Amino acid sequence: MITDFHTHCYPDGLAVKALGAVHDVRTERSDGTYRGLKSALAEAGIDKAVVLPVCGRPDHEKTVNGFLHSLADENNKLIPFVSVHPFSRNAVALVKEYAAQGAKGIKFHTPLQNFRLDDERAVELYKTAADCGLITLFHCGKPGIYPSALDCYPSDFKKIMRFLNPEKTVLAHFGGYGINDEELNALRALPFHIDTSLSETQFTREKFAELLDTFDENKLLFGSDSPWRIIKTAADFVRSACRDEQKLRKIFYENAEKLLADN
Repeated sequence: MITDFHTHCYPDGLAVKALGAVHDVRTERSDGTYRGLKSALAEAGIDKAVVLPVCGRPDHEKTVNGFLHSLADENNKLIPFVSVHPFSRNAVALVKEYAAQGAKGIKFHTPLQNFRLDDERAVELYKTAADCGLITLFHCGKPGIYPSALDCYPSDFKKIMRFLNPEKTVLAHFGGYGINDEELNALRALPFHIDTSLSETQFTREKFAELLDTFDENKLLFGSDSPWRIIKTAADFVRSACRDEQKLRKIFYENAEKLLADN
């Protein structure tokens, strides 16, 4: 059993534009569509996938979230999270509405949504998500090849820790795409879950094996960042760095199932 905790897909007419919006060094990827995601999941032998939206503009939640939730209705392999822009009108009410409708989690992406991690409007959403029992997943690090002024790394979370439910907070991309050793040490000190997406891009197999040995195995979640990465390649990289079958089960499935079941 494998759950991919970090995937994306887009309507057919928007997939090419979405892929082109992220400047990246890799060109090997799926096409960003629902069909492309289904094919990538099947190729990698993935049983379930968390699908993450990003509402890049205020007041566009219904369109962004509605597409993913329509897919979930026809495919119980997909677990769509929601996205709410911190600057939207009635943003707090939207978080409550999505939670009441059964959403499992919410994603925030500071560079693409163009807000500071500690912006007061965003903090209100973190608090609401925690009160509603939602998993809160943060994009961390660069949004692509190039850094931005709004990138966040583990040390930045100290200033918002009190507004989060640590048991239901996930930092993506092993704490940040472009993370350094200082920030990895800061990540070790945090009580959050970590997804492994982009690890095959950031780390050698030897370095990643060392990280898996020094981080809490109960907090690690397999993620690929499909379509920007090939799911099978990401899963094979994790397997190559971890020979402990019990730990692999936790990374690939058990930790995700527990986290998703807790809300």
